[in-house]
Amino acid sequence: MRLPDSGSAKKKAPYIIHQVVTTNDLQPQGERIHATAKLRTVFCVYSPNEEEGSLMLLNLMERLRIALLKQVVIGHQFTLDTTAGLERLMYLDDTAPYYIGEMATEWILPPVQREVSPWEPNPRP
Repeated sequence: MRLPDSGSAKKKAPYIIHQVVTTNDLQPQGERIHATAKLRTVFCVYSPNEEEGSLMLLNLMERLRIALLKQVVIGHQFTLDTTAGLERLMYLDDTAPYYIGEMATEWILPPVQREVSPWEPNPRP
């Protein structure tokens, strides 16, 4: 999920890295299991020109945002939770000639089908 070292980051730009931040399985009583995952997507581009670099980063992030909102289901199993929103952040630190940003998304994972019924204690006679 990460580049091997900081030197690789400079050699590999442009790149996009997806990282699973947290996952959550929840089953309210009487309902099916609801599983979600929060993802962090890191974007990096290279440009010796500051204005061009910022625009390249914005364009890359915008292209992914539009693609995700057009097709909210990936691989027929992972659904973008549009009610959770898509959060985007462009780092304002002086990282030139590398320009970095990130996007936070939440995904609904496929439901898990139980193979056995939930354990129930034997009733007392």
